[in-house]
Amino acid sequence: MEKLHVRGDGYWPHLRQTICDLLQPHDAVLAEVLGFTSIDYMAFMERTEAAAQKLLEAELEAIGPFLERVRPWFRKADKIGMEPDDPDGWARFQAENEAELVAGKERFDRFGDPAMFVFAPRSKAEESILQVLSCACGENHEFHGKKPEHAFFPLTDSLTDRRPILRHGAVYYAFNLAKLQREAYTLVGDVLRSRAPEYWKDKFLPARDAYLEMETGLLFQKAMPFAQVLPNARYPLSK
Repeated sequence: MEKLHVRGDGYWPHLRQTICDLLQPHDAVLAEVLGFTSIDYMAFMERTEAAAQKLLEAELEAIGPFLERVRPWFRKADKIGMEPDDPDGWARFQAENEAELVAGKERFDRFGDPAMFVFAPRSKAEESILQVLSCACGENHEFHGKKPEHAFFPLTDSLTDRRPILRHGAVYYAFNLAKLQREAYTLVGDVLRSRAPEYWKDKFLPARDAYLEMETGLLFQKAMPFAQVLPNARYPLSK
């Protein structure tokens, strides 16, 4: 996916267009085999991200007054030790504003409502997305590693790498919302590979290769308008 983008992650509008260009030609098969199309997928993920962002902003707004009251006392404080700049003044401030600070601290400790990361499907297609890309606690046996010393090591294979949605009872949580969007082609392609291996091999992969060659040729043509791109040129290799 990133082959068409230089210097790290692609700019999201460009990457999104690339994902859609690659997946949409296969929508009929995706709907038949997986129960959803690329349009269903992208709309669901973007709506979920927007809802999460809205809830996050509300959370930040709720703890804002408390932080504004407390922050002036810790401008020089070590982030680890969190000692106030003026311990005596801070003690007096706490005594004079005890009720307000206790209530503010309680709200601060509740920051990070899990509801921010909950998926709310509105259709059968969105329910299908959750089913094929989710895993439940206890199913991630890969993360235990092949050897005891590899268990839970950051580089150990993890089921959440292919299924970044966590299922708890009947509720689905976004374990990695950015991955669900930026790696949509890979995630959907991997599921299609397991459900329809022949189509994946004979149609899905060749279509990707043709698209990448075409887009690369267009980029070269745009960068060098007076040059001629020969996409089918072959060079003999001497042994």
